[in-house]
Amino acid sequence: NYNYSDSVGQDIYKHLKKNGFDVYSPSTKTGECTKEYIVVKNNGSAKKVNASTDEDYYSIMCYVPRNKYSALEVLVQKVKKANLLLTTKQQKS
Repeated sequence: NYNYSDSVGQDIYKHLKKNGFDVYSPSTKTGECTKEYIVVKNNGSAKKVNASTDEDYYSIMCYVPRNKYSALEVLVQKVKKANLLLTTKQQKS
């Protein structure tokens, strides 16, 4: 069973951490990028059409060292695969 947090952003953060990614909130990572990492950022929300609820938007930003730029696409695909698993878990609940 999956235990949900108080926000989707926290769920994304925890899920990525659990899957072995180095994850940060915005403005918390400092210094030079020496290894790949991810930043999860809340991009606000918007009213859903024909619904009384809001839809939340999040950015998942992937970073790699400058000299390992070719690893960026690999990291992006790994994150997409991990988030697909989270989406599948949420739909089953």
